[in-house]
Amino acid sequence: MEGVDKYVNLRVDDHSNSVNELIRLSNIWELTILKCEDPNDVCDLKEVAGSLQEVLKKLGYYQGPATGHLDQATVKALKEWMAMNNFETE
Repeated sequence: MEGVDKYVNLRVDDHSNSVNELIRLSNIWELTILKCEDPNDVCDLKEVAGSLQEVLKKLGYYQGPATGHLDQATVKALKEWMAMNNFETE
């Protein structure tokens, strides 16, 4: 992850049972962030560009027309949506 000096930052400083809370948070992080996706469930963004543009437009991230072509504006909007929703791991 470029520009980031920490891979993960889990803080439990003020928790009454900080060790158990750190274990709990670590388990949640592992399940949600480190979970491996099924490589057979991946699609080519070029194949879904039109749908992607429509959805990102409804969400307010994409401003252009739904052309069905994966352009820089679509990729930028997708990256912004991913970052906002903590899906920035690649």
